[in-house]
Formats: sequence, structure tokens, C-alpha cells
Amino acid sequence: MDEITAAQESLQLVRRDLGLEEDMSLEGAADPDERLYSWLEKRIRNLLDHDFNGLLNALYRVDIPEEQLKQLLSLTP
Repeated sequence: MDEITAAQESLQLVRRDLGLEEDMSLEGAADPDERLYSWLEKRIRNLLDHDFNGLLNALYRVDIPEEQLKQLLSLTP
């Protein structure tokens, strides 16, 4: 599996699990993983700022342990 295919599969899983409908392509990206990471970071920041419950639901769906989430949230303002 090449780098673009792996990144595209990851993108599809992230879209499904976070309920994101936004169209985004990794085609032609010099570094598909970095492009995916940057896109995902922006989406998570948006959820933090505007739909915290939606973010918590998404993290629950991808099975982030509650204790780990509490620890991470206690470290950030």
C-alpha cells in the first residue's frame, strides 16, 4: 500500500468517526500524512471551540479511554 492510499483510507475513517462531511483530497500532496494531520488538527480545534459534546462523542466512538481524555483535558486551558 502506497503512502497516498494509506492516508486516503485514514481520511475516510476519520471522516466517518468524526462525522465530517467536508470534501478534502490528498491527491497531489507532497506529504499526504502531513496534509491529513493539518486538516485533522483544524477540524478538532473547531470541534473544541464550537461543538465540544460532538468532539467527546467522536472520541468515544474511536474508543479513546476516558481516563486518558481527562488527563489530556486537564493539561490544556
